[in-house]
Amino acid sequence: LLPENERLGGKDALILDGWKTFKMFGPTAFRVKLSQQFTVDKGAKCTLVVPIQVHGKKKDDGTYYNIDTGAAYWRVSVNGEHGAWLTYNNDFQDRQWFEYGIAFTAVYGTVDVVIEFESHTVAPIAFFIDDVQFSVQDNVPIEPECRGLPRVQYKRTYNLLPQNATLEQLQNVAESAYLSRETIGFSADDSGLGDLENKRVDIWWFSPDSWESEEAVNNFFTKYYPGTTKLHIHCHDPDPPPVDPPPIDPPPDFTPIN
Repeated sequence: LLPENERLGGKDALILDGWKTFKMFGPTAFRVKLSQQFTVDKGAKCTLVVPIQVHGKKKDDGTYYNIDTGAAYWRVSVNGEHGAWLTYNNDFQDRQWFEYGIAFTAVYGTVDVVIEFESHTVAPIAFFIDDVQFSVQDNVPIEPECRGLPRVQYKRTYNLLPQNATLEQLQNVAESAYLSRETIGFSADDSGLGDLENKRVDIWWFSPDSWESEEAVNNFFTKYYPGTTKLHIHCHDPDPPPVDPPPIDPPPDFTPIN
């Protein structure tokens, strides 16, 4: 059993929870690796806290040695992402608990945790680890990154030209849109993008085959960019009406044969 001062609640406690602690030690240089896999929901928010205490060698007069920087190292890795190596003086002191904590989102349905310990001295080193805490907040979906939100709300009109528009037709639309500083382009997706409360698309028709049909265009915006106001502008010549053939007068002295 541990002496009373090293038990749970003692002034030099090596136990942080329960009545046991885990100790790794050796009389000379050594290396230990602990690993464990946790099953979680994809997208879960996870937190890992690892408390570790390191002991150098105690002399007969009560002083300690082999507690120099580089005498002992340890690090924590999560799903192959390695944390920094922690060592004496730079990160922790002899016979004091040091907690390594990390919060992360589980990309997959498992979390692999690896804790590595290394003694780089010919004198004894001991590592103590206890009360490692892995907590999960389940069923929290990964929030999609949202880029391109408007800086402010504004009114936008996008003049949407068909892919077969000519340069002359583009110039004519540009003259029309110039006074209002409206946008001109050839992409239906570009015209519908943007979290704007007031956006309108003017769909230009230069011939009956500029677009598939008004209904098809309207359905596209309703499905992918709801809330977009649509205005169809037809500026092509209508199909001419059918022309009846002119009457044919019979030639002079024509006598029909019955």
